[in-house]
Amino acid sequence: MNSTRIIKNTHHLVESLLKAGIIHVDKRRVTYPVAVSWKNPKDEWSKLKTDGALKGCGLVARGGVIRNKLGDVTWGFYDIYGTCSILEAELKAVAIGLQLCWQKDVQKVWVEVDSSAAMLLCNKQNKGPWDVQYILESIHQNVNKMEVQFSHIWREENKVADWFANKGYTKNVSKWYKELIYKVFVRGLIRMDKLGIASIRMMERTS
Repeated sequence: MNSTRIIKNTHHLVESLLKAGIIHVDKRRVTYPVAVSWKNPKDEWSKLKTDGALKGCGLVARGGVIRNKLGDVTWGFYDIYGTCSILEAELKAVAIGLQLCWQKDVQKVWVEVDSSAAMLLCNKQNKGPWDVQYILESIHQNVNKMEVQFSHIWREENKVADWFANKGYTKNVSKWYKELIYKVFVRGLIRMDKLGIASIRMMERTS
């Protein structure tokens, strides 16, 4: 048997073993960078970006911002929630943010969250556990009163909302902001978004 036939037979044997599930190919994971940045909402729309934060002590805080089409923050909020799951905190932040939009007559809202599980629940693509149903009911009640769309973003695109959520730990009170009186650090994050300066998200794929 010549070498060509040996290689051909070996190839067929490997294919058969793979199809039968007897052997598996260990695919390598490759990490690569992706640039992510602020995307302006359409005219007459605002963005609600929210986040939940969980510390090692079990306490959960939440926060968020309402931003106009230019990227300016029109309202921001944060508070400490106590102990609960991070999913509950993420959803509660969305509920508070939508209620704030309704109170401030923001009628067209693009909601961005960095929790894919929360986004699916808000979009009614998943029923979710029983202990968050009351929050989802609040969310959907406000959705029915406004024009709302939901989408998922990476954490690197949600730095401003993340700053507000973590602020809840330092103050241990509920707080609502109207004007840009924030610390220099978060003002810098807001300006970077408005200038279109990207953040880097490290992604993985199999090769």
